[in-house]
Amino acid sequence: MKPKYLDMVGIFLAVALSGLALWFETSHSPVFDGGTVFKPITPLADIVVPDNAELQRMDLLERSMPILAAPMPGLQEASDLSAFGYVEVAPTERKGMAGAEGHGRTASHRLSLAFEGSAKRFCIIDDRLYTEGCQLPDGATIIRIESRRVLIAKKSIQQWLAMDPLPKEKDTEES
Repeated sequence: MKPKYLDMVGIFLAVALSGLALWFETSHSPVFDGGTVFKPITPLADIVVPDNAELQRMDLLERSMPILAAPMPGLQEASDLSAFGYVEVAPTERKGMAGAEGHGRTASHRLSLAFEGSAKRFCIIDDRLYTEGCQLPDGATIIRIESRRVLIAKKSIQQWLAMDPLPKEKDTEES
């Protein structure tokens, strides 16, 4: 076939396929006669929607979630977690064990910075640079480094260290 006829063949095929698609759509679609053509969809499960007061409590709690994950030292405000089904339990005192080691917790560390390099992830804990897999001076191992937190493990206890939040600077007025 000569190249000068390719444009005409392409246009003919496009018109023919469009006409075929239009014919198929009109001949195979259900006719609307004023009634319902399709069966209504039955719900999979009954979902109970909370009332407005409960939704407002959940909204307030959702906005305070970042503060709950890493609370600032000066901000010790109690949060109402009852919207999530939390029931407060009084802590029990273990006898015969002393200090943080007795409760199975790792010693307190301060995460200053966490970042990803081109091939590795790095963090600064207690003013020292570490990467994943390194061991801290108290014997804890760095398991995972994320952008705002680091997972450390000591014995069988794992603990997330959250990044210290930056303090908000107060506006100063010059007189």
